[in-house]
Amino acid sequence: MPRTGGAPKVCALRVKSHGDSGHVNRANNGATAERRRYSKLHMGIQNCAITAAVIATLHVAITANASAQSATADSARAAALRAVSLGAAIRVRTAGQSIYSGALVERSDSAIAIQGTETIHRAEVSRVAAIWGRERSAGRGALIGGGVGLVMGALAGAVLGEGFCDAANCHGAALKGAAELAPTGAVIGVVTGAVIGYFIRRWRQLWP
Repeated sequence: MPRTGGAPKVCALRVKSHGDSGHVNRANNGATAERRRYSKLHMGIQNCAITAAVIATLHVAITANASAQSATADSARAAALRAVSLGAAIRVRTAGQSIYSGALVERSDSAIAIQGTETIHRAEVSRVAAIWGRERSAGRGALIGGGVGLVMGALAGAVLGEGFCDAANCHGAALKGAAELAPTGAVIGVVTGAVIGYFIRRWRQLWP
């Protein structure tokens, strides 16, 4: 009888023990899940912070680069305007695609004035998109004249060499005459082209 009466107590203890263990396991599982959720939340916050830092860095870099490019463009534009003397011919195109040509009569850091055929055109320097100036074409004329003179001198030399040859064998006379007169023709062409080009002015883009 004593043994029989003791069995329920042992079973009860065992059942109680199993119940406590399940409760502890559920508590542990809950704590683990909570830690995982916290870890995911923490990683998400870190990723957001890193992304925000990268975006901010890129924004600063792009802004600084744009500012540097704008400052460089302003400096180059101002230098191009200073290269044109007051009273000299100038042509500008504004940001609104208006084109003004004439004599530069006024110039400041903020605006310019161009005397056209009938009126004075004024434009803000910051809105000037392109600048042209007039220059003499002496150099270009010399190059063109030199080339033309070289060819003409060679042709003339070939004709004269062949025509005035009184030798028994005139083979190579034309080539010899061309070689002799070609340099002379080139020199005459250079001088003539330079003189003509000096009095011819053409537009040359100064900026950009």
